[in-house]
Amino acid sequence: DVMHPSVVTCAPDAAVWMVAHCMAEHRVHCVAVAGVTNSGPHSRHYGWGLVSDMEIVHAGNRDALMEPASSIAASAPGAVNEDDAVIGAARLMADDGTSHVVVVGPTGLPCGMISTLDVARILAAA
Repeated sequence: DVMHPSVVTCAPDAAVWMVAHCMAEHRVHCVAVAGVTNSGPHSRHYGWGLVSDMEIVHAGNRDALMEPASSIAASAPGAVNEDDAVIGAARLMADDGTSHVVVVGPTGLPCGMISTLDVARILAAA
């Protein structure tokens, strides 16, 4: 109930400036990048990574807006199952120091995202 029920994606070879444009157009703070290998401790899936707004800011600061998205994508995004409690997502964000986790559906593929703002919305309603 907390997650955004869609995942905005881009190709691994999309230029960073294109990812920034995609974020602005869709009004999101994080984009999934297909084709990124990962093996993090919380990762339950393979083949994609995440680019957050902060990676875009860092890339802009380094004049790296022409680099491919795969070069700045976090390669081990945290993930929770769609039937996990929101507290699990909040703990994962706190433990990893991230602002987003991916929600994985029964097929093992991303079906949504949970951000720190989504968690704040739940806390505010408590």
